[in-house]
Amino acid sequence: MTAAASELGFVMSYHASSLASGRSHNIGVVLPFVNRWYFATLLEGANSALMDAGYDLTLYDFQGDRYRESVLGDFLLRKRLDGVLAVSLQLNAHETEQILAAGIPVVGVGGPLPEIPTLRIDDVEVGRRATNHLISLGHSRVAHLGGEHEYGRNFEISSGRRAGYEEAMAEAGLPLREAWSLISDYSANDAYKETKQLLADAEERPTAIFCASDEMAFGAMLAARDLGLRIPEELSVIGVDGHEMGSSESRV
Repeated sequence: MTAAASELGFVMSYHASSLASGRSHNIGVVLPFVNRWYFATLLEGANSALMDAGYDLTLYDFQGDRYRESVLGDFLLRKRLDGVLAVSLQLNAHETEQILAAGIPVVGVGGPLPEIPTLRIDDVEVGRRATNHLISLGHSRVAHLGGEHEYGRNFEISSGRRAGYEEAMAEAGLPLREAWSLISDYSANDAYKETKQLLADAEERPTAIFCASDEMAFGAMLAARDLGLRIPEELSVIGVDGHEMGSSESRV
């Protein structure tokens, strides 16, 4: 049968198959952004796994908060999907109820997503360990470069990693300076700008920076080098995420 179908050039219609089976072989992936390394890498991995399993992928890009209501209130509910992968989203009770009421299986990556199975890490502990590593190297003037509300309701990683930084500094009896707690949009360019302003004052300059992502760490290092600072001799920088360039480019 398979050989005959191949000779005749027969290709199964997934539309017809879905009508018969009730399954679409299509998974929706919802992201806050696609133009960030973390999200692009995760999307690549999800696409490879789904293709290997014979599934299509439909991408829903919030672009921050721009298309949030359209995606959650319309697109996900009107398109036949076998499941949804929600990446680094915070859903309120109404949004969670909308998706669950539609009968669509949902799995989260990052989170948290109450009532929805989620794969995530302890971002507070990430921040604590990164900061403690810098403190263990002898640093007492440690700055933090992260985000806070840059993705609106979509992203809680920033506040968790910042909380871990603050807890580690407090436990070590080290001062928290408002000027050393910086907000960035998780891009190398914005991190470069923020870090260059931070390091411009030689007298109030920190000796170490904990960056909430590797991309921000790259920007911070470029800013330091443009100011003539040697890494790690005059400034230690640590990032998070396991970027492929991290092993060769970022050092503490």
